[in-house]
Amino acid sequence: MLRWLITPALVLCAGLVAWLDPKNGVESWQKHREHLRAARERIAELEAEIEAREKRSKSINEDEFALEAAIREDLGFARPGEIVIRLPRTDLPTANLP
Repeated sequence: MLRWLITPALVLCAGLVAWLDPKNGVESWQKHREHLRAARERIAELEAEIEAREKRSKSINEDEFALEAAIREDLGFARPGEIVIRLPRTDLPTANLP
């Protein structure tokens, strides 16, 4: 009869130690889980960026006008008689200066 009481008590103690131990317990597991979630989100963002770049590359290779537009945008080239006006990019992160 005592054996039936000792086993659940040991399991309960082991679970309590795992819960409270900051190096090997549940807290550490939750941190790793959060890091994994963030890494998966970053992977999804990068895959979307790769897909967008591949799409743009394909359009540049197949369409003469897309190639000209890319040259004009990226390099700032213009045809004779045209004037290039550069505006600040809004898609770049800005530094938070004090």
